[in-house]
Amino acid sequence: MPIQSVYNPSQGELHPGARNRLFLALRSGIESEVDWALPRLVLASFDHGDVFRLDGWPDSVNALLAYPLKWLDELEKESALYCLKNGIVVESDNGDGVLGIVSDWSRDLDLENRAINSLLILRNASFSLSNAKAICKGPFIDLVARVFSLPVEFLLESSLRQSEPLQHLFVLVQSTFPYIQQSTIASTSSSTSRNLMQAFSNTLPALIIETRDAGILHNLLPILIVAFQIPNIQLPPPTLIPHLLKTLTLTPPMPLLEYSIDLLISLTQDSANSRTILADRDFPAHLRNMVLLLEHGMRKTSANWEAPGQIYGVITPNPASSSGQLEQATKKRKIDRDVAQKALQSGDGTGVVVPVGDRPPYMSTVAKRKLLAMPEPDRAIHW
Repeated sequence: MPIQSVYNPSQGELHPGARNRLFLALRSGIESEVDWALPRLVLASFDHGDVFRLDGWPDSVNALLAYPLKWLDELEKESALYCLKNGIVVESDNGDGVLGIVSDWSRDLDLENRAINSLLILRNASFSLSNAKAICKGPFIDLVARVFSLPVEFLLESSLRQSEPLQHLFVLVQSTFPYIQQSTIASTSSSTSRNLMQAFSNTLPALIIETRDAGILHNLLPILIVAFQIPNIQLPPPTLIPHLLKTLTLTPPMPLLEYSIDLLISLTQDSANSRTILADRDFPAHLRNMVLLLEHGMRKTSANWEAPGQIYGVITPNPASSSGQLEQATKKRKIDRDVAQKALQSGDGTGVVVPVGDRPPYMSTVAKRKLLAMPEPDRAIHW
């Protein structure tokens, strides 16, 4: 049962229709109303997924995309300033030449938080097929195309500073990808479609190559696995395949390893990519590594819950104590007896047929008289 809080919406607040209180507050643009509605919609999209249907509230997707689009406008301006400072040449339609006089970019944290909450609501809702289809309309496609058109260097910088909006956006692309492919990628007439195709073939592979964030990799690799199955998609950057092969050598965590292998399989559907993989000079070593990994995955192992032997305590007697000296003397007498036994046997003696202890054996009076009457060395041998 979900945990109740002051932000949990009631069932009455989730009724469908154009007069829904939450979406009316969201569309009002009043900051206090928006900040009241967004947390409730976040919990509703997570806890009440069975009744959270975006098509039941007219214009709900556009209302939820309002703040992400405003956040993207600010992000594009910050990107232009970043490129200007770092000497990155990027084709831009903004025409923001005045950014040259701005020393640093000041972020609107309230706007960013509202955009994050809006994307989180769309992300939670997109797990339903009907909601995913409702989301995948023109404004959302435009949002994705514009974000992926930003320079890779700036996207990496932005993900290090605040990765949550990009993470939500990547999950949204995963959920809505079938509808994105049907509505825009199949038609390359519009600039938005061309930007998306360029993003899937260049921008996202470049992010995979450059990022070291496991969370971003977990979200990007599944997108590219299906993206490179699109007919007539452009070839990826030449460094992508060597990077994926080296990732296999590093033996990453199991999900990343499986995603990397699946992406390589997806790339091999193009003959040019297959030749690139086979032409890699280290491919035989990578292939052996993959075989070893497969054999390791097929091997049945059992956990040993016993503690290793090196952690058990060992009792070592003090050699200077009386017990230690007695033990050492006993060992020395045993060694001397073994040496004497071998020497006695080599001198044609019968040897000792019974073990000799540390104490003299009991001997009867008759045996003693018999030994005393014998001359040496017969006496010693019989003794």
